[in-house]
Amino acid sequence: EALYNIARAFHHVGFVTLAAAYYEKVLATHEKDYPIPMLPSEEEGLEIGMKGYCSLHREAAYNLHLIYKSSGALDLARQVLKDYCRL
Repeated sequence: EALYNIARAFHHVGFVTLAAAYYEKVLATHEKDYPIPMLPSEEEGLEIGMKGYCSLHREAAYNLHLIYKSSGALDLARQVLKDYCRL
């Protein structure tokens, strides 16, 4: 999550080269599955049908695709979406 936040900060201020490097680090990092934290209003014994992930791979891939697309690397942008942003 820290790498993603650094990438977002660089992306926000316009340092897209550094942002792309950090987004790529997020995509290269494999973390364990951590369940999404429960809200205080949710019941303790509530069974969730789908396991939730706190993975930021899709968000990082989407933002990286935006950087590639704006730089004219359309094939690379399409490939990132194809690899990481499937339903």
